[in-house]
Amino acid sequence: MKRMKRKLMSIGMLISLFVSLPVFADTENLAEEIDSIMSKCAENDNYHVSAMKLYKWMQQGKNNFLVVDIRFAPDDGPWGQPRFGRIPGSIHIPYYDLFKAENLKNLPKDKKLILVGHMNVHENYSVVPLRLLGYDAYSLLMGMSGWQKDYPATGHINMLINAPAKMNFPLEKEAEGHIMEHEHKNHLH
Repeated sequence: MKRMKRKLMSIGMLISLFVSLPVFADTENLAEEIDSIMSKCAENDNYHVSAMKLYKWMQQGKNNFLVVDIRFAPDDGPWGQPRFGRIPGSIHIPYYDLFKAENLKNLPKDKKLILVGHMNVHENYSVVPLRLLGYDAYSLLMGMSGWQKDYPATGHINMLINAPAKMNFPLEKEAEGHIMEHEHKNHLH
């Protein structure tokens, strides 16, 4: 009886190994594809488009791009998309719905997709997966905060930047590999 259980367990383990091998192969291929995308970041402005560049494209009447507003849906509280206006000609798909099949099939693969959120957070999450799926995706640098004067999220960005900057947290010098003494001492007191 014990031998039979061992044989069955061994067979089960072998089956699960063979079933999982394609998953491991896909993971390796996926990592290679992600590496390919990420290694091209620098030469592609980190897959960002500035507000000025987008505005110039609009002024020139270019039609090789689509602006996709991925901010929250209108009924998602105070940060809902239409409350603060939207970029002319944009379509709205909340970031949490972007990868649903019915939304992906409506996105063109022959145009640049310029993703726009509040301040360039959710857009960045979405660029690489869209590129993996064959879309020419970019994010609007600084999101609506970089597009619209006095956009409400701009104050939030400034707070996020300024609060830690005032702390002057310790740094490690790469060449020396140790914490800079004068900065470290400032934080001990």
